[in-house]
Amino acid sequence: MEKILFGEIPQGTRKQYLEDNAAGIERIGYTKPFEAEQIDEFKNQLAETSISINDKEEEIREITKSLKDELKPLKEDRSKLLKNIKEKSEFVNEELFKFIDHENGNVGYYDNSGILRSERKIYAEERQTTIFRLPVATGTEG
Repeated sequence: MEKILFGEIPQGTRKQYLEDNAAGIERIGYTKPFEAEQIDEFKNQLAETSISINDKEEEIREITKSLKDELKPLKEDRSKLLKNIKEKSEFVNEELFKFIDHENGNVGYYDNSGILRSERKIYAEERQTTIFRLPVATGTEG
């Protein structure tokens, strides 16, 4: 069969010639190729759409980075608070006052508030070597 029927007839009246000379008219689906001008238009639209997408993705990256920067200290605070709640204590390194109880053989360490923070058995070098024991002054005597 011929590739184009009634090619010599202008496009506007060609449809009428086809109708008049056809054996029938049926609705059938088929693949219709685009014309070169349409493909060029699609390429232009694709370029514009790609540029817009790229701009929006860059905005998303900037917003995400900004939010992550804002979120980082909050997450660190949350982590510290969760640790404090879980452990119910914190490790500190501060000066404690050492008191030796020779009678019971113990050593106690007290903080600035006078609270016992650590206790252990007395070491041999801490034992009193003289026969005279002086009472521990508490600062409340006479």
